[in-house]
Amino acid sequence: MSDTKIIEQDENPQEIPYELYQAVIPESVQLDTEVAPERPIVIDGREYQTNLPEGVQLIEPKGNSLKSAELIPKDFDALRPGKYIVHGGAEKGTNGEISEEIRRIEVRENESGMTILCDPPLRNIPVERDALELMQALGFDVSWGVGGRPIAGVPTPETIKAAAALLDVKIRFFPEVDQISGPDYLRAFADGEYPVSTKSYYYYRHDIGDNHITAMVLGGEPLKQALAEVATRVLAGTHELGNIDGTASAIDAFTAALRAVVSETELSFKEAYRSQSGRSTLIKRGEALGLTAEKTQEILEHAQEMGRTMGLEVMELQ
Repeated sequence: MSDTKIIEQDENPQEIPYELYQAVIPESVQLDTEVAPERPIVIDGREYQTNLPEGVQLIEPKGNSLKSAELIPKDFDALRPGKYIVHGGAEKGTNGEISEEIRRIEVRENESGMTILCDPPLRNIPVERDALELMQALGFDVSWGVGGRPIAGVPTPETIKAAAALLDVKIRFFPEVDQISGPDYLRAFADGEYPVSTKSYYYYRHDIGDNHITAMVLGGEPLKQALAEVATRVLAGTHELGNIDGTASAIDAFTAALRAVVSETELSFKEAYRSQSGRSTLIKRGEALGLTAEKTQEILEHAQEMGRTMGLEVMELQ
């Protein structure tokens, strides 16, 4: 993705150089005083200024720059709609000038609840154009990026939980871990729920992106029942797979493959997920879970039909 700011645009998308979004802040920073007054905040031992509400940290240190720090999704629902900023410290630019570091976060309200847009733009979630209805049904707020490519504002945890429930997907949050452990991951599926990490934005983005949770929506009951059976048996030690962590990885791979062979996603550039070989790839992913070709075909047909009802351009698989 090129260095451009994501903007909301109905037609004729414009490109804005990212440098403008990253500009040096003047001494008098214009804050959204409607959301909260400015206050000091300490991140990784360094003091910054912010208009985040008291008690909300939102940013977790990562690397040596404010821009590289991770957001904390479990704090998203503590915010109300508005524009938030964290700034301060010192950052040396390529031209040798010293400027303040800055991190901007915008909270928007939509019909489903609230969504988050943040910088840098690479942290936002890309969406295929035909998946707009599907993503919006999950609470995403879609804006137009470079070249007209849709990019989604991320729903807060409570927003996507409520939206997913309307699509018959129950979410189980894990607020205390970055990457969910194999046993916890399988227990969620065994109980008919979909696991989502809310401690780290990196894993939250992965869990709610258009390749895993969307597969759960499309696969519906056939997928949920198949994964619940596999997870239950592996946890009980009665499945030939046996390996808990390996099974968790196989579920992750299967859901990504299912979404990719229904219609184009970020995986579709790979030959394995195209029309000529997509079906056989999915069957192989199913075999890694002990699923028969017939069961995988049943799940695929349900996902394709669901995809058509949600406006996806469903691939014709050979």
